[in-house]
Amino acid sequence: MKPGKFLDYVIPLILLVVQLYTLYLINTTNYVVNNDSKFYIGIGAVLSSIVIMRFNPRIGKLITLAVLVAGLFGWIVFTSTRTVFSTNIFFGIEYRLEFLSLGLLLLFTILNFRSLKRYLKWLLQEESNSTP
Repeated sequence: MKPGKFLDYVIPLILLVVQLYTLYLINTTNYVVNNDSKFYIGIGAVLSSIVIMRFNPRIGKLITLAVLVAGLFGWIVFTSTRTVFSTNIFFGIEYRLEFLSLGLLLLFTILNFRSLKRYLKWLLQEESNSTP
């Protein structure tokens, strides 16, 4: 597998490892997932993302993006313990964002958008040229 192709699978594989570890904890300890249906839907969504990415990478990336956005807002659950960022931003409406999904969404953005890659590469070159 080419290195570029492997980078497409990084985010779904991280999510799958986290979910499998959570499933292991659920079965061997007293940990419980608060909403089981959201957790199992999340496992199915990640697995479908990996399978579809194998046949059509563009659609697989879009499904991965949809899974991350759903996880960001709590529509899909990936772990038994969730770290949530909660804030009142607009007229008392409370937004709750999960840190795992937010971090993976930022990583997804960095890995998959070419213009952002070019801009970061240009910044690194400028920084290395400016240091004596």
